[in-house]
Amino acid sequence: MKTIPDRMLDVLDDLEQAVAGAVPGQERAWAERVGQSLARVEGVLRHHAAEAEAPAGLFARVDLTRPSFARQVGTLRHEHEDFLVRAAALQREAEAATRAFQPPDAGQTALPEPARAGAIPDFNALRRDAQQFLAALRHHYELENDLVQETVTMDIGAGD
Repeated sequence: MKTIPDRMLDVLDDLEQAVAGAVPGQERAWAERVGQSLARVEGVLRHHAAEAEAPAGLFARVDLTRPSFARQVGTLRHEHEDFLVRAAALQREAEAATRAFQPPDAGQTALPEPARAGAIPDFNALRRDAQQFLAALRHHYELENDLVQETVTMDIGAGD
């Protein structure tokens, strides 16, 4: 069984591949894949946050008596919440893009409504936002790993 960070890296890699895909002529499929990848990222992130913040989780291994470590853990906890909000917002954007390219129902007899201003999704903005989200998540995991590593190193060095 993979650890939470390994599973997160897998879903981040999947999202990265989805976001990097070609859009022109494949708008609906691209948006669907990005939305599905974001849903998986959100699920793994939600699980990771719960595990990290559990009494025996990742943050429990950090020496919270050190003010700098306590501040870093507080920041990382807050980022978990922010990432969940961002993932949900990006999913909504991807779902809206998918709907914008939904083929008409087979029984539909009326012509579709004329395109409203802004009805066509900005795929470049969605791609850019998803890439920034990916970069921020990867950086967050590096900070988590560095914090735990620094705590372990200090514990080992304390007995010298």
